[in-house]
Amino acid sequence: MPGDQTRHDLTRLVPVVRRAGLDHSLFTQYWADVHGPMCAAIPGIDLYRQFHLDSPRSHDWITAPSVDTTVPDDERIDGAAQCAFVNREDFDRWLTGTAVLADDERNGFDGTYGYYALGATGHLGADAPHAVGGTSMLVLIRRRAHADTGAFRSFIRDTLMTTLLGSGFVSNVSGHLLEPYEEHESHWQADALDNRVPAELQHHAALHVSCENMLAWRRLLDTDQFGSTAVLQSELFSAVHVYPVRSAITFVHDGAITLEGRRGRSTAELIRRIGAVNAE
Repeated sequence: MPGDQTRHDLTRLVPVVRRAGLDHSLFTQYWADVHGPMCAAIPGIDLYRQFHLDSPRSHDWITAPSVDTTVPDDERIDGAAQCAFVNREDFDRWLTGTAVLADDERNGFDGTYGYYALGATGHLGADAPHAVGGTSMLVLIRRRAHADTGAFRSFIRDTLMTTLLGSGFVSNVSGHLLEPYEEHESHWQADALDNRVPAELQHHAALHVSCENMLAWRRLLDTDQFGSTAVLQSELFSAVHVYPVRSAITFVHDGAITLEGRRGRSTAELIRRIGAVNAE
């Protein structure tokens, strides 16, 4: 579709579940201030972004009744990380330095689930250079078991993305068409964590949709153009899970570590608030 572009041969999308008993605010702080800079510092990564999520909303998507928009409690996630690499060599180089990262996961997570998207065929839209303001949603889509993979991907790329971008209510859409999880899960094994997704619970696409505000999002859902996609959704999708994005934090962009990547989100915010140029 128009606007598709990527410099990445491989992208790793990682939905995460916070550690049981860990307060949500402490989890958010640890992930953004400790784990994030730790990941950003490992050589090889070209883009690293965290999506901190609120509770899923079953009413914030329009589709046919046969498509499940309610997320069961045992499937809920608390966030997702996007890690992208220019080529396989960079990815392999990054992997060699991730032992400390995998070991740290036990401090904040009970589950991390690493999906992969490959090259231009797995990339949708154009990533914003930094977090997009306003309202945004992370939309995870599960393909219906009998649906053709090619038809599923074509519908998302050529119809759904075009409808969203052409609505007049969406400021940016990016996302990924995900490879079957079991083909790549051996790349990541963190002790004491859940790292596996059963076939029936896997997602097959992820979209990050940004609007100016919640009113724009609701108006998008009310458009005839968006409503007209419901029939094909029912044929191709078994579930659509919509999570409001509380914050999207970029730690690495185009291979350069951001202030958040160097210092953590809280310190970066403090530096900007008081204008501490010498602390950057």
